[in-house]
Order: sequence, then structure tokens, then C-alpha cells
Amino acid sequence: MPLIIDTTVLIDYLRLYDPAIKYFDLSEKRKEIQAISVVSAMEVLQGCRDKKSFILEPPRIPSAWLKLWRLHRQMPSGGMKAAEKRTTSKPCAFSVGWFIIVQKFLSCLRILHISEQMSKRAFALQQKYHLSHRLSLPDSFIASTALVSKASLVTSNLKDFEFIPLLKIISPY
Repeated sequence: MPLIIDTTVLIDYLRLYDPAIKYFDLSEKRKEIQAISVVSAMEVLQGCRDKKSFILEPPRIPSAWLKLWRLHRQMPSGGMKAAEKRTTSKPCAFSVGWFIIVQKFLSCLRILHISEQMSKRAFALQQKYHLSHRLSLPDSFIASTALVSKASLVTSNLKDFEFIPLLKIISPY
């Protein structure tokens, strides 16, 4: 069964939360089909506040991020221009922005865009659960993505979704 990864798990991974890293490593070994909602992708990008907060000096670049960078560079298209490859030939000797790391990370994931069916389902979820359960707009789209895709939702924030019938939820840690 396909899996939709919630924003909370993505953020935990980018913050180097060990259980999240282990979850992604195990999921990769199992060859699980993973995707994210475009809403989660936008939430993660929105977490990048300003250019100053993007900068990481070389000694502070964690190995999990370097692994993401190397994985991206090994992809057939790589998504990188030749000049960019030349300037990053030694991954541990470059300063890189947080935003770039996040973009590279997101480019390795399958992003599901909102369809009309997902939009209608999210609207119905908002009508039913916004006042009673404080369902947020992003969470309604993420849940509708999982429901319409007939996928399980992987989240560490169970309380945000547990009241939605038919939504299969997996707690990764």
C-alpha cells in the first residue's frame, strides 16, 4: 500500500531526529512506495524563514544532509547544472543554504499535487471537522490526498487526524 508522509515526519527527518532517520532508512530498505502532498512540500519550504537562516557552515553540515546531497547528485538528471556540480565536488567542503538542502530533499520525493477530487474531499473534511476538531486547512488537504490516493498516512501527529473515518494512519515511531 502506498504511503503519504506527513509534514511532521519530514520536519523530524530534516531536524535529524534519530527515529525519523531510522524510519526513512527502513522504509527505503523495504522499498515502500512513498509520496508527499504538495501541501507538505510547501509547509517544509515555508519553514525556511530567511536567507540568513539557510546558511550552514561546513563543520555543521550533518551527515544525513550530506547523504541527501550525495543521493541527489547520483540521480540520473541530478537536477544540477554543470557549474553547480563543479562547485560542490567535495560535499564536506562547501557552505550550503538550508533552502537548497530542503529543495534537494523534496526533489527526491514523489510529490502529489491537488486534484479536483482531493480539493472536494478537503472541503468536505473542513466542513465537518474544522469547528469540532480544529482541523487545519493544510491537514485537510494532506488527509484528502491520502484518502483519494487510497494510501496510509504516516504521521507523528496522530491527534490531528485520528477522528477522520476511513483514513489509515501509521505512527512511524
